[in-house]
Amino acid sequence: MLQGVSASGGHEATVAENYGELAKILGATRRTLQNWCKRKDAPAPAASGFHDVAAWREFMQRNDLHGEPATTDAETA
Repeated sequence: MLQGVSASGGHEATVAENYGELAKILGATRRTLQNWCKRKDAPAPAASGFHDVAAWREFMQRNDLHGEPATTDAETA
């Protein structure tokens, strides 16, 4: 019920500072995001380096992509 809500203030995150944070917000692994980034229509980071969460959610919906169960970094390496 509270997925996508950031820990700070209970507001839904609109930007992510890095791919690790973006993966957590989207319910995917960093490895999955790396694979998705290879697609031509994947959202590019802003000039500031931040990632637009809404653009990524739209991209996921448009391509019928889903997050994966969270794993530790050791499992994804």
